[in-house]
Amino acid sequence: MEINGKEVRFKATIKAVLEIAEICPDGDVNKIGELFDKMDASTLKAAIKVITALSNGTLTEAEVMEFDVAELQDILNTAMASFKADQEPTVKVITKKAEATEAQG
Repeated sequence: MEINGKEVRFKATIKAVLEIAEICPDGDVNKIGELFDKMDASTLKAAIKVITALSNGTLTEAEVMEFDVAELQDILNTAMASFKADQEPTVKVITKKAEATEAQG
C-alpha cells in the first residue's frame, strides 16, 4: 500500500505484536477488536498505535495523525487484515500419528 509516497507493508512482527498487546484489554491481542468498539479519543489513539506498530517504522505517529478519518479507517482496515493474515500458520505440522498413518498407507 502506498501512503504519502512511501510503500508500506504491514507486518505483525513480534515487536509490533508486543506493542499492540500493551494497549489491548488484559494485554491480550486476541481482544484487539475491543479497542475499536466505540469512536472516541482512546479508539483513535489505539488506531494510530496499531498502524504505526504494524508499519514497522515506515509510518510515524505524527504522519498518521495527519490523515482524515476516512483515510485512517482505510489504512487501519488494511493493517488489521495483514495482522490477521500474519497470525495464520504457514508451516504444516505433522503429528507422529499422521506420519504413522501415512507410512502405512
